[in-house]
Amino acid sequence: MQLKRIYKLGVVVAAIALSLKAFINTNIKSFDVLLFLVFAIFVTMIMGYFTILVGEIKFDFTETVTLFIYLMFGVNLAVVFEFICDFLRLFADVFYKEEEFNLCVLYNKLIFPFAVFLSGSLSGYITSYFNLPFIQRTIFLATIFEFLFLNFNILFILLDGKKLRINLNMLLFNFIVAVILGVLLYFIDLKIGKYGTFLMFIILITLSYCFYLLKRLEFKNIIIKNILSVSEGLIKHGDLKIKCDNFLLNLKRILPYDVAAIYFFDYEGDDVVLPISFYCPKGLNIDELDLNIRNGYTIKVILEGEIYISRNIRKDKKVLIIGSLLNFIKTAIFVPIMVDNKLRGLIFLGGKIHLPNLLLYDIKEPLSILAKQMSLAFNNYSYFLNIKKETEMDALTGLYNRRKLNEEVNNLIRENMVFSIAIFDIDNFKKINDTYGYLVGDKILMMFADIVKKLVRKTDVVCRYGGEEIVIILNGLTKEQAYLVAERIRKYIQEYEFIVDNYKIDITISGGVTSFPEDANNMMELIQKADSVLYKECKAKGKNKVAVYLC
Repeated sequence: MQLKRIYKLGVVVAAIALSLKAFINTNIKSFDVLLFLVFAIFVTMIMGYFTILVGEIKFDFTETVTLFIYLMFGVNLAVVFEFICDFLRLFADVFYKEEEFNLCVLYNKLIFPFAVFLSGSLSGYITSYFNLPFIQRTIFLATIFEFLFLNFNILFILLDGKKLRINLNMLLFNFIVAVILGVLLYFIDLKIGKYGTFLMFIILITLSYCFYLLKRLEFKNIIIKNILSVSEGLIKHGDLKIKCDNFLLNLKRILPYDVAAIYFFDYEGDDVVLPISFYCPKGLNIDELDLNIRNGYTIKVILEGEIYISRNIRKDKKVLIIGSLLNFIKTAIFVPIMVDNKLRGLIFLGGKIHLPNLLLYDIKEPLSILAKQMSLAFNNYSYFLNIKKETEMDALTGLYNRRKLNEEVNNLIRENMVFSIAIFDIDNFKKINDTYGYLVGDKILMMFADIVKKLVRKTDVVCRYGGEEIVIILNGLTKEQAYLVAERIRKYIQEYEFIVDNYKIDITISGGVTSFPEDANNMMELIQKADSVLYKECKAKGKNKVAVYLC
């Protein structure tokens, strides 16, 4: 890592030194040359706005201008031109896109004047060995320069350790267009003069804008197709968890996120919520994606009901993201899910490389459409749950009963869905009943049930299994992820003040976690193994613990 930093620093220093040397050696004091250089930079900045990204290679017409300046004025002015353009791009990225200013950013910008210097020097040296007529020599020189320039760019990208994604057809097209237009500009300037060159620059700007519009239309077509896929998935699937999973899967085809999560919550009743569905890279756990509803800083932005885009979450004062999540994202998008004009959920998207580039396009409108579809899905799901509630609810706690537990688990097993079960038992509950009476015990149980419902996701199923035992079905969570959720509940109960009939009672719980299909292939075995680990690893070893079943 240290060697890589030394290499990048060397490239940056060399690029700056070469650019300064080129500035001293070039005839930039001439008014005509200065005027031309300013106009060329202006044209390049406009065309840069309409950049079309293809992998790591940028397809635009700025290379044409660089090549033309090289043919017309030599390598020194070409290096100065490239350095000034890249410095202005760096300025725009730092102050407009709010990118971090560091060695990596400098390296990514200053490799271009370095590549121009190397390409210009080598192509001039190679061409000097061939005794060619003027026209053939110019075409040959332009071809060698552009070939070397593209290859040096690729080399610098590879030396940086980045994965190179190249569209060979587009790369070849980029190469041919740059050579043809660069040579054409050169000969127009020789035959017609500067007015002809200025006219060609205007044509290049127009072509850049046409390609930009074409790309936007292509992007909108992709969005429309994927919105239709999302709509089909929301209609096709009945379970809200499956709807959300498919939603994120289809959304990734539109927006290349690195982290994504969907939340549903009751703003007036919930404190901290976990996502119903989520996608995160290896090394990022579900507990890093919790959303603080009650005291959170970010929720204030979401409450406004408008899509909010944070281009740089480290610098954005309106949102607060902490923990290891910061290592995985640079840009974040917050899409509120409104039901009957009330905030009921959130679609969160985060990215580090590709997502910030995509924000050049207008994505708020398609995201707004998708949020409305998600709102309808949640509304229908809530309506469905209300219809079934009376026959599936435990009268005391308001949790689901064992009938619902059996139904949900068997459905998940039949569909071969990954899920986990967490079973909790209140420690020393018999002593609480004996000391304070059964009425106090019932109230403790009801408070415990309310807390668990608030701490799990809206799609998780919380059931009263019997007595003081509660079972949670954690759909889509592995054993490791379910353990994090269970441990979070245990800590919350331990720290919570249970005050019942003026009695302050300390409550702790113990829990056991099993997973399908890892630990068992039927409901009874899953429950038995979770119950077994609860008593052997938690109750028997001091209580107030959560343990997972180990095969």
